[in-house]
Amino acid sequence: MPLTASKVEELAEWGMHADVLADVRSKARSDFFGYDDPRDAKYIANTGELNSRDRRLAGWFGFSFRMPDGRRPAEIAAVAQLSGSEQASAQKSIQQCRFVMAMVSTVIAGRGVYLKLEEEEFEIASRMLSQVVYKGDALCAHILPVGRGKWLVSPGWLVWPFR
Repeated sequence: MPLTASKVEELAEWGMHADVLADVRSKARSDFFGYDDPRDAKYIANTGELNSRDRRLAGWFGFSFRMPDGRRPAEIAAVAQLSGSEQASAQKSIQQCRFVMAMVSTVIAGRGVYLKLEEEEFEIASRMLSQVVYKGDALCAHILPVGRGKWLVSPGWLVWPFR
C-alpha cells in the first residue's frame, strides 16, 4: 500500500517528537538553523515564522537527515508505526525521496500539480498545493514517489518568492 499525504505527515511528526531521537534531533536543529553562527538570520518574506521554520525542519530532518547508521528518521518512524507491506512500501518511498526546486508547470484544481525540473516532470498529488501555487511558481520540496509516476510532498515545502 503506497504512502498517503497524511501518513507522510505522521512520520515526520513522529520524528520531531520521539524520545529515541531527542539528542540527535537537538543537534540537527542547531545545525539546520545555524544556532552557532553569530550572524543574525535574515529570512525571506513569509519564511521566518516559527511554524514555517519548524515545518521545514520536520521535512529536512525526517527525509534528508541521516542517522549514524545511514537511515533517515522517517524510516525509523515507519518501522515504529507501520507493519508488513505498508512498512516496506513506506521505507522504499522514503529511501527514494528527493529534494527538488522545480517549476510548477500545471495546476489541477483540487487534485494536485505538475512540477518540471529540467527534463523531468513530477505529478504531485496534493489538493492543498493545488490551492496555493500557480503556474510558474518555483517550489522547493522533499518529494516521495508513491507509484505510477505520482509523488507526495513532505512537510516544509516552500514556494520560492520569485517568479
